[in-house]
Amino acid sequence: MSYPLAVDVAFIARRLDAYERLVRLDKPIGALLLLWPTLWAVWLAAGGRPHLGIVLVFILGTLLMRSAGCAINDYADREFDPHVERTRRRPLAAGEITPREALMVAVVLAALAFPAATPFLSALRGPLPGLPSCDPPPRASACGAGCSRA
Repeated sequence: MSYPLAVDVAFIARRLDAYERLVRLDKPIGALLLLWPTLWAVWLAAGGRPHLGIVLVFILGTLLMRSAGCAINDYADREFDPHVERTRRRPLAAGEITPREALMVAVVLAALAFPAATPFLSALRGPLPGLPSCDPPPRASACGAGCSRA
């Protein structure tokens, strides 16, 4: 696939549309089906009052990983999808994007989701307002409550 040297707005629009369809942003039902149980779990785990920061992390993580999953699925099915009526118009199957591009989209989206899901990176990004600390709870005394050592 060759790319034009001059800025072509129509070309850029076609490329963005292909990436949008690759990660299924044009079909939000899949993301909503993933968000429904995720947000219920967050709601229940927080006793009906989840921190806004936690809700946002789960929404962002769900959307990013669902999109990465769609891209990697198309990459894995790249030889099969062109032969199936339902999938032959997907960007990778139709040749609108290359397999390498689909793989890179999946990697970038998963990499963007990674910092939100890993507590040890909180030291690098700093504390987020409204999020609980990622520090482990304090350890109980080795000999139990009310015990004294001589």
